[in-house]
Amino acid sequence: MKQKILYGLLALAISFGLWLYVITVENPASEITFYNIPVVLDNESVLTDRGLMVLDDKTPTVTLKLSGNRSHLNKLTSSNITLVADLSRIYDSGEQAVSYSIAFPGDIPQNSIDILSQLPAQISLTIVERNSKEVPVKVDYIGDAAEGFKPIKDKIVLSHSEIFVAGPASLINEIAEARITIDLTGKNEPIDQSFRYTFYDKNGNPITDGSLTANVPEIKVSLLIQEVKVIPVVYNPISGGGATYRVDGGGNTKITLSVDKIEVAGRGQQFKDLESVSFGDIDLGSTLEDTVLTINLADKLPDGVTVLDGLEQVTLTIDLPELSTKTFTVAQVEAKNLPSGVTVAFEMRPLEVDVRGQEYELKWLQDSQIIAFVDFANAEPVDGKAYEVTFQIDGFKTLGVMTNDHTVTVRVTEEPAA
Repeated sequence: MKQKILYGLLALAISFGLWLYVITVENPASEITFYNIPVVLDNESVLTDRGLMVLDDKTPTVTLKLSGNRSHLNKLTSSNITLVADLSRIYDSGEQAVSYSIAFPGDIPQNSIDILSQLPAQISLTIVERNSKEVPVKVDYIGDAAEGFKPIKDKIVLSHSEIFVAGPASLINEIAEARITIDLTGKNEPIDQSFRYTFYDKNGNPITDGSLTANVPEIKVSLLIQEVKVIPVVYNPISGGGATYRVDGGGNTKITLSVDKIEVAGRGQQFKDLESVSFGDIDLGSTLEDTVLTINLADKLPDGVTVLDGLEQVTLTIDLPELSTKTFTVAQVEAKNLPSGVTVAFEMRPLEVDVRGQEYELKWLQDSQIIAFVDFANAEPVDGKAYEVTFQIDGFKTLGVMTNDHTVTVRVTEEPAA
């Protein structure tokens, strides 16, 4: 009796196992539903070649209801079922219904799975005309650098001065520029970092859309921030040739600067020691009416010092509105301060000299009143050497000989010893 009971229980267990095997493994009527399976869009490059693009920024998804052997169904997930929509058959813009293919993993026979339903049966895509262009990169600054420091904006270096952007033609046509914003607040060191940008239309409105694509996501910026100070532009006029100048406005010469001070930026001891930019000595004796002198600031400033506002040159204008010039002839040259025991003679021809001053005085001046001499106070006379001639005008304090290259050659004779 006990043996029969044991055989009965064993048969029951075998039956249950067979039933369970059939239900879990061999039952062809098993079903399963997969939600939100993404659809891969294939051949988008073909659309690009046709001047089209998909506007939708979200990946389309599909819900599949499948049936088949449970052993096969158990191997499926939403991530290993492949849905592909071929875009190469789209030729026009607008709303397009596109079919998609369904593929299962390679270890599952394709004919072993039945598709009971697919929602939607076709995906809907919005196709628009595509365009692209390059737009300039502009920099906006906010805030102020630390006290005594300024950014050298005209020396900024951008990794890209233009950005190539592509997207729906309606948007691309509106984009005028890309902007980055740099916050200078409290800065006293150079900036060297990358910034994200925003597209703007011609009216200054931002354009942000997920359908836009660009060749770079960020712009790298290198911007100097340096110490600044204001220094004067100076000059040293030397009166001569009837032209006189006084700082208090006296004299007959007017000197005008294009700017009388400049703002510079830099670092280091050379910058700290920089006190001015100078035209140096200005010989008014050789200066003509309406003379304009120019200095290039890059030649006058130490390396690494920058002029703000992009100024490159400073000009100095000399006006002599009250002076006239007349040419005279000097026939003789005197020797002054000769060493004892030496006599000299000058090899020369008459010297043509320009005398400048008030016109009413010039008409009274005679050639004989112009005294020419060579001063040997600081030089020993050397036979055959040319010496510069100095002039003075007898009887007229406001007239002066203009500075020219007047020289005479000396012949030296030593006096015999007594």
